[in-house]
Amino acid sequence: MSATMRSLSFVIAAGLVAALSLSMAVYAGFQYLLNPELTVRELLFQHLLHMLALSPVIYLFSWFAVDRLLVQPIHQIYLHLYEIRKGKQKPLMIQTRVRELQTIVDAVNILILRRSEEKNE
Repeated sequence: MSATMRSLSFVIAAGLVAALSLSMAVYAGFQYLLNPELTVRELLFQHLLHMLALSPVIYLFSWFAVDRLLVQPIHQIYLHLYEIRKGKQKPLMIQTRVRELQTIVDAVNILILRRSEEKNE
């Protein structure tokens, strides 16, 4: 794996923090238009405090959610496919609420079923 590669969890979490930053900047602009008596310095300070409070929470929540819902199951699928390559034919048993992952699990199990049927012929 390349040194520049990032985990899906990191990419999504960082994207959410960037979206939050952009949202806060747009919101500060609207606040300035509605309250011209506020100085840019006051707005920056207020929104910086919001960013410092919200960014770690959003980053950690999204990182853990993506890791638990996608990254760990994908790793389990990878390990199972490696076992299939070594000749093991047991079905892939992953409980997931993510439709796309369930589709992959079903496809792997169909592959295993067809391989075992071919061996029996």
